[in-house]
Amino acid sequence: MNFNIKLIADNSDATYPSDGYLEKENLILNIQTITDRIISFSSRNDLMVLLCLDFEFPTFGYMTRFEWLHFYVVHTQRHIKQLTKIFNILNSLK
Repeated sequence: MNFNIKLIADNSDATYPSDGYLEKENLILNIQTITDRIISFSSRNDLMVLLCLDFEFPTFGYMTRFEWLHFYVVHTQRHIKQLTKIFNILNSLK
């Protein structure tokens, strides 16, 4: 994982945070629910066989469910690193 590589999306593809306040407990519960659903689905289905044809990943093409799950893990790790960096910067300003 090379964190020095900057991944840039087109402005039309960007996802922006909501303007409202998010309750920490609700956010954690939602993340846990999604995680549980992914684990449950993964244990009942073969992730290596079928290609997901709803979306073609740029530069890679269509991916299997297993490849998508791997992407989610790596992508989440990148965001956690970004959030940790922001937290450390803000903490150092106190």
